[in-house]
Amino acid sequence: MVSEQILHTQQDALRVSIQYLHHSGFLVDTGSRKLLFDWDGSEPVPELGETPACIFVSHGHEDHYSKKIYSLREKSPQTVLLLSDDISAKKSALSIAPGERKEIFTPRPENAREGEPLPPVTVRTLPSTDEGVAFLVHADGLSLYFAGDMNWWYWEDEPDPWNPDMAQMYTERIDSLKGEQIDLAFLPVDPRLGQEMLLGPDYFMKTVGAQMVFPMHFWDDFSVFDAMENDPRTESYRQKIARISQPGEWFSYSKKLSGK
Repeated sequence: MVSEQILHTQQDALRVSIQYLHHSGFLVDTGSRKLLFDWDGSEPVPELGETPACIFVSHGHEDHYSKKIYSLREKSPQTVLLLSDDISAKKSALSIAPGERKEIFTPRPENAREGEPLPPVTVRTLPSTDEGVAFLVHADGLSLYFAGDMNWWYWEDEPDPWNPDMAQMYTERIDSLKGEQIDLAFLPVDPRLGQEMLLGPDYFMKTVGAQMVFPMHFWDDFSVFDAMENDPRTESYRQKIARISQPGEWFSYSKKLSGK
């Protein structure tokens, strides 16, 4: 597992900082802009400052969405909000549907020097296996996948054919990502599923893969990291797992950009 909080691929060209906020909330700083995902309004409060930013919300469940995101935008007007269309959003926010693609332009701060505009953030969504969407995002040379509640859910008390249908739905949707070169993946590892909590992340890592993977949606149960480390299924990608130990923790990722 990544315990030293740094994973290098090649000589640095792009350096990315990732902060775990709480539950499924993460802040990703590419150096050119900040990307905030599924902040639930709890501490710590993400600091956007004057950096161009985009706030993503995968669906309207209260553990993924808080109306406090609008106050973040008031403090940082160069911020764009992109919300799944299951949320009744304010007019200041953009909406995105499952299976949609968008280009998101983040404005520069008013006091920024004149220069080339930032290239757009490109976003593709997948329909979730629960509510809302999962995000595939390309920004500033970084490729990331944020699952939201897209997971291979398995519940013992569900009647047939719920679990087989879920397995088919999840695997088909993840299969659509084959061939993507993903740097960072944010995947649910929900301890309520018991031994089956690795079904989704294991299939994703062995089918699509990522250079660094962040478990989330673990309900403050940090024992999931020991469970992942000791599970033989994770052997081929264990060193890519970011081991989170507390809210507010920072991680780093770097890669060489093509042509650099």
